[in-house]
Amino acid sequence: MNDNEIDRSIREHNFMLPTAVYVDICRSEQVDHVRRDGAWIDIWTRTGWHWRIRIA
Repeated sequence: MNDNEIDRSIREHNFMLPTAVYVDICRSEQVDHVRRDGAWIDIWTRTGWHWRIRIA
């Protein structure tokens, strides 16, 4: 997945991702690191994109 595909997927789910979508995104080679902060999850890509999501 590239940054635009990740962004589209996250926005399609209103930043509340089903587990399967979250796992697919995390497996992407584009993802640099993921951090959990309570109920929130931050995802960064190698090119600097960032999202703050929750798991549905």
